Amino acid sequence: MSEVDPLLGELDSVDPSKVAIQVSPEELRGLEEHFATPLAEPLSLLLDSEIALAEALSAFGEVRLPSPSYVMAMRWAKEKGKDLVALDPNEEDYTNLFLKHMGYLALVRRARAERALKKSPPVTSSSEELVCVWNDKLHADRRSSSLLEERRRLAVEKLTEMCEEEKGKKPIFAIVDFEHWNAISSGIRDSQ
Repeated sequence: MSEVDPLLGELDSVDPSKVAIQVSPEELRGLEEHFATPLAEPLSLLLDSEIALAEALSAFGEVRLPSPSYVMAMRWAKEKGKDLVALDPNEEDYTNLFLKHMGYLALVRRARAERALKKSPPVTSSSEELVCVWNDKLHADRRSSSLLEERRRLAVEKLTEMCEEEKGKKPIFAIVDFEHWNAISSGIRDSQ
C-alpha cells in the first residue's frame, strides 16, 4: 500500500471540504457498504479484463482491488465528516452514454481488444505505462474512444462545478485513475 501513506498525508495537509473519487454513485455506495470500516470483508467481483489487468500489474508489485487509495480516501472522508463525491455518471446515465457512443461493431472491436490484452498483456517498464498502454489499446476504436472522452469530460465538468461552489472556501481533493489524470487535469486547466 505504498500510495496510501502519502495520500493520507496529503488529505490531512490539504483538509479538503470534499473528496471526489472516480467511480459512479452506485460504486461509491458499494465501497462504503463493503469497505468503509477497517474490519470490512474484502468482496470484489471483477470482469475478466479487470482480472487480466491486475495480473499484468502484479509484475510491478502487489495489486489490490478496489484501489487502496479509493478505500482509504473514503474512510478518511467518513472519519473527518467530509463530503464524498462520485465523479463518474450513475449507471442509468452511463448506459445512455454507452448506447449513444457504442455500436455493435465498436462493441465487437472492444471485446476483441480485451481478449488480445488478456492473452498478451503489453510489455512495459512501469505500472503507470502499463495502465496507459492498456487503456489506449482497449479504447483504440473511435467510438470507444469517444465514450472514454465523454466520461472524462463529465468528470472535468463536475470537478469544475465543485471548485466554483467552493471558491474562496476549502479545497477539493480528487482521486482519479492514473490513465485519466492527464486528460482530466488538462481539461480543468482549459476550463479556467
